[in-house]
Order: sequence, then structure tokens, then C-alpha cells
Amino acid sequence: MVEKNKKDGIVEDSVELLTYIYKEYAENNNTHICPENVDERFDWEKGRRSRAIKYLNDQGLIKINILSASKHKIADFSIFGLTPEGIKTIEDKKEFKNKFGVEIGIPGIIKGRWSKEEK
Repeated sequence: MVEKNKKDGIVEDSVELLTYIYKEYAENNNTHICPENVDERFDWEKGRRSRAIKYLNDQGLIKINILSASKHKIADFSIFGLTPEGIKTIEDKKEFKNKFGVEIGIPGIIKGRWSKEEK
């Protein structure tokens, strides 16, 4: 499980979630990610999870079916992969840096204003 400081913003959380989805999709051929998968991987409260998912969805980077949501939280969902734009963004280092303001380096490491090492 990845624990992040509460001060991390939506973009930083979205980067972590996007890299997790990409790894599951590209390396493990996992085409279905549900709330339990995200909760097992990240130590985030539901509002934080919702904001990261909403950001990625609004950017057109993930394929998602939102099953249950309120005005401020996405309660139940199914992520079933990345859009072509999502794949292009994560595989093109320049585009990734332009979109998120951080660099993606060797697998599991994100460089920039902050860094994350996969645990």
C-alpha cells in the first residue's frame, strides 16, 4: 500500500493512480480495476480517490464506468483501461511532463516536484 502525505495535490495523486492503472493494464493485462483494488493499493480516503479519478476521467486518460456517484464523490466505479490519449501520455515522456509537470523515469519512479518509489 502506498501512503502519501495529505498535502499532496490532485495532480500528484492522479499521476500515481495513472501509473498504477498503466502498470496493471500493460504488464498484468488487468482490464478491470474496481474501488477495492485502488483502496488496497493506496491509503487514501474516498474523497481523495474520487478527485484523482475525476481528474483522469476529465482529462480523457482512462476508460471508466461510474456506477454510483454523488455530487462530490465517485462511490463505485470500474476502470477498464486507458484511452489512446492515456497510453500516449504515459509513454511519451515529453507529453507526460507537459500534462503533469513531472517527469516519469525508470518504472516505479516519478521525478519532479516530488518523487515516489514503488513499494
